[in-house]
Amino acid sequence: MAKIKLGPMVGQASGSVGGAVFSHNRYGTYMRRRATPTKVTSLPAMNAKALLAAISRGWQTLDPEEQLAWGVWAANNPIVDRLGDRQTLTGHAAYVRCNAVYNVINGSSKDTPPVLASPSGLVTASLEADIGSGDFQVTFTATPIGATNSCGVWGCIVESGGIRYIANKLRLIGYSDANTASPLINMTAAPALTLKDATEARLGTLTVGQIVFYQIAVVSRETGLVSLRLQCSATVISTP
Repeated sequence: MAKIKLGPMVGQASGSVGGAVFSHNRYGTYMRRRATPTKVTSLPAMNAKALLAAISRGWQTLDPEEQLAWGVWAANNPIVDRLGDRQTLTGHAAYVRCNAVYNVINGSSKDTPPVLASPSGLVTASLEADIGSGDFQVTFTATPIGATNSCGVWGCIVESGGIRYIANKLRLIGYSDANTASPLINMTAAPALTLKDATEARLGTLTVGQIVFYQIAVVSRETGLVSLRLQCSATVISTP
């Protein structure tokens, strides 16, 4: 799905042209490819849908004061979309967004909004993707990332190291231990796997010559807030 920023010639777009469908919601206009609906039945997808459904139902258990607090927090903490525009979430959307991360790491949801700011992101990150006797790891700065933070890793396989517009391909690889130091080799909420094994569990068996693309962020284990993501990629090799 692509977002569109309209100009003076076109103020609103709705309907379809050929294989493109135009629509809009409270966050702006978007375009998607016309497609026959399919049912995704992979285990990670089913688990993610179940988690989001459970968190969404949890919103109904909050008292009015807690729901109001999430609405106030959302109004004071707008997000930035892919076009660089600031978007204000509803209280419900903010609750689901924060708890989707917090719940995976901690196994529960928070009824109250964060009181801390998002953590600072990494400064540098480089990937080594050796599926042989070498290492499969991310070297990063600054290190360690802090006692209450983890590294979150999202990844995909791309055809070129210069490709950057891959948001629809990214899959959550997992989260690291708190206070992780460089290099990042092991994930703990993937479930607990090495970075290589966690990557193959989500993206399939890796082969020499493939290009692995990661986005790395610092994630607060206290709030579920996520820093800006840093990108890195590497060609898979196999050291004898």
